[in-house]
Amino acid sequence: MRSKLAPAEWWAQYGAKAPTLQKFAVNVLSLMRSPSGCERNWSVFEHLHSKKRNRLEQQKLNDLVYIKYNRALRRRHDVRDTIDQSSWTIQMFKIHMNG
Repeated sequence: MRSKLAPAEWWAQYGAKAPTLQKFAVNVLSLMRSPSGCERNWSVFEHLHSKKRNRLEQQKLNDLVYIKYNRALRRRHDVRDTIDQSSWTIQMFKIHMNG
């Protein structure tokens, strides 16, 4: 009886002739799947599509969701950069004080 391999396992075993593609395929196929990104978009849609705005055309609504979601990503990225910079400054101060 033939056993079925998961796609990531198949690429790991038989993809050696295309090593770059093999590495990419294994990485992509090994990612965790989660509905959270989709749920976030629905949450933004619900927020934007209120009684007041229910006459928005679909494309306009899509554009607003795109902008709102990307602004949130940018804010998260900026906060992370601030934290990284702060920890770097603290580390340099410790090195200077102990050096």
